[in-house]
Amino acid sequence: MAISNSPRPSWRQTVVAAATRQATAEARHAWRVRPGVAPPFNYRLEHIRAVVAIVGDLAAKLAADDEVVTAAAWLHDVSKGFAEEPGDGHGLRGAERARAILRRTDFPRGKIEAVAGAISAHVGLFRDGPIEPIEAAILFDADKLSKMGAVSLVHFLCSFPATSASQREPSATERAAANLARWTDLVPRIVQGLCTEPARQMGLQRLALQRAFVEQLRAEGAA
Repeated sequence: MAISNSPRPSWRQTVVAAATRQATAEARHAWRVRPGVAPPFNYRLEHIRAVVAIVGDLAAKLAADDEVVTAAAWLHDVSKGFAEEPGDGHGLRGAERARAILRRTDFPRGKIEAVAGAISAHVGLFRDGPIEPIEAAILFDADKLSKMGAVSLVHFLCSFPATSASQREPSATERAAANLARWTDLVPRIVQGLCTEPARQMGLQRLALQRAFVEQLRAEGAA
């Protein structure tokens, strides 16, 4: 029996493709568009791209393994359901799927478990204690940071019509502003629970911007 010497697929291309497929399916579901039709906004993919950018920044500052955090960032929501679910189910499912995806690629075999571990630990907004190793802490922090600040405001506003439709509520300015104000009230606790000092500093900056935006909405009578 002949043994194939063909190279394994590039892990970078593979994780991007897997994340894009999952995110696009979720976006089509959210916007209620049929397969083959581009959704008006792909929140999940934009969120993942933001997380990828943040883990790169944090990994450089904290001397972490860039391959591990990048693969984990692209795949951290690869098994997330289209609706919110209790517990950490999508983290555990995502870890298992990440293992299967990466084993088919040229990703270093000795680092696959580190990716899976980071994905399984990223779920939830708040933490009572530290996360180890540093790569898992970075993914957790980046996932939370992506939900605050200027880019997250764009994500929220672009997604709001789809969210409103799923809840059978009007996509009104006042309702969007009220939802954003409630979310901003949670952000200080999220920042406090971040695992790394660089992430906490980034979180404080993003919180300040978000608070200023909400205050301006209130000044203009929207919230």
